Amino acid sequence: MIEGHGTRDYEHTKALMWSEPEAWDRLMSKITETVIAYLSAQIDAGAQAIQVFDSWVGYVAPRDYERSVLPYTKRVIEALSEHGRQIVPEGVPIIHFPNGATSMLDLAQQAGGDVIGIDWRLDMRQAVEQIDERFAIQGNIDPVALFGPDDEIERIVVEILEAVGTRPGHVFNLGHGIHKTTDPEKARTLVRLVHEHSARIRSVVA
Repeated sequence: MIEGHGTRDYEHTKALMWSEPEAWDRLMSKITETVIAYLSAQIDAGAQAIQVFDSWVGYVAPRDYERSVLPYTKRVIEALSEHGRQIVPEGVPIIHFPNGATSMLDLAQQAGGDVIGIDWRLDMRQAVEQIDERFAIQGNIDPVALFGPDDEIERIVVEILEAVGTRPGHVFNLGHGIHKTTDPEKARTLVRLVHEHSARIRSVVA
């Protein structure tokens, strides 16, 4: 909408955010209301969980995120949480994935929701320490790990599960989307390893 093409620098977007705050607010408000309407329709259609995937958090400084991004994300999540409770009493779980937010998880948690998604750039032990226990955690194996050997995938799986330990609510997931050239057998191997080691860790704790 602003850059006109894909970008890694977001120079035009950031320039608008900094130089024309009123225009920025009008644009972000339109996007916010559209996202609320779209995801509310998914809840109405029977979606059992909703994920708000904020893909550019890691491209802005914490001060800019707090001032120019967080308020709109918070509005989306609050509206969806309220709408979900109108459908089922306990609500529809809202996953908030602030991609690249390793330096501002304290701010990202202010957006609300039920689950915080983390990418692979953050050690899971740090995530467990930094994320309030009212949130479940989703993540966070590097998607490219699925191109590696099975024993390396297993090592990473064990590290993540042991870092989570007995904390409830962990959703094991890739730290981002799966690559289109990933061998499906590798994905099946990952799922198998997660099941096997989750069961082992639970039995040790018990």
